[in-house]
Amino acid sequence: MKISHLAFGASSLGSVFRATKENESIEAVEAAIEGGINFIDVSPYYGHYKAETVLGMALKRIPRDKYFLSTKVGRYGANGVNTWDYSAKRAVESVYESMERLNVEHIDLINVHDIEFANLEQVAKEILAYRCPRCGAAVLHRETVRQDTGCEALYAVDGDAQTLKALCMALEEEDELVSVFKTKYEEMLNQAVSHKNSRDYAAAKMYYENAAQAEGASESDKQAALQSAQQMDKLAKFKAETDATADKLYELSANNRVVNKEAFIKAGELIDKIS
Repeated sequence: MKISHLAFGASSLGSVFRATKENESIEAVEAAIEGGINFIDVSPYYGHYKAETVLGMALKRIPRDKYFLSTKVGRYGANGVNTWDYSAKRAVESVYESMERLNVEHIDLINVHDIEFANLEQVAKEILAYRCPRCGAAVLHRETVRQDTGCEALYAVDGDAQTLKALCMALEEEDELVSVFKTKYEEMLNQAVSHKNSRDYAAAKMYYENAAQAEGASESDKQAALQSAQQMDKLAKFKAETDATADKLYELSANNRVVNKEAFIKAGELIDKIS
């Protein structure tokens, strides 16, 4: 594959960041292709299938040889609920479902999505070990496509550096697959504590939530992480409140105004909470 330096990330088509209109999304895809971009990345997880569906509407109008297409398997969602399934069976089903939504007959690159949430042994032994029945390559695609060039669909994995390194070790040492689940849980906790100490409570909450979802952690570990996430949420709101009060007091003093009694009382209450 020879791809453009700039790719089109289609998560926004799923209204991931803000509300979007289908016609504007389709126009954006067409403009990207016309501008020379030839690589598009999407996932069934983005917008819980919406991004793939809207992208498929746009791709109906674009010749298939104008772009390379990447989607993902492993992470999904519906009705506001996130789900994960890294089995070979679900991966195969997912690719066929994606091709239907995307209105294409083949996909060029298949990512295993967010493997930090996965059982690495399952990823190594099932998804990455799946073989094409026609050519024996570790790919997922319809046997009727790519007859001119052969089987060229590729796999990729999506995850942080530590998890990717562990997966590589697992693939190289099949008799001794390396599990990093506990390590992943501990890594998330370390990140959470670091952000907590720097008073970035929103980020700390996110890492505690990630720790609570890490496979391999005990139920008590997960419950403790969830409780910490709830605490970080309260601290984040409290910090916002204290910062707002501090800004108000500064504004009043900077303008040489008399600080009113209520502001002092509020500040005193906040200081009491901190202490």
